[in-house]
Amino acid sequence: MHDGYLWLEEHIPITADLIHRISWLPYKGKDLVTIAGKSGDLALMEAMKKKYKLKKKKRGYAISSIKDKGVRIATQLLASKVMRKCHGDEVSAPVVALAEQCVEGVQFNWVEFLYKEFLLNCKED
Repeated sequence: MHDGYLWLEEHIPITADLIHRISWLPYKGKDLVTIAGKSGDLALMEAMKKKYKLKKKKRGYAISSIKDKGVRIATQLLASKVMRKCHGDEVSAPVVALAEQCVEGVQFNWVEFLYKEFLLNCKED
């Protein structure tokens, strides 16, 4: 991979459509906003801390402190496989809120999100 292309026998541009064809993730759903970093939404942070009794760690909240099994597993998957700048055992409150919505069945446009994340990763390398 180089310059946003897969270099096989020919240049294959990495696009949202290619990500959809590979992953079969949905195009439809709510757009994801930047949620992995520190949140300015104190009300959300307090609500998540109270609802899930989140325990503060060095860089976020301990995933292991989430008692709801579905939300804990969804949070672990997001932190370890999908989100940038998350640690495997601690996340910000907005990531917990996203996991909660996923468990409740809210659909998100994961293809567009992953494409944007891919572009950010390319710029950082």
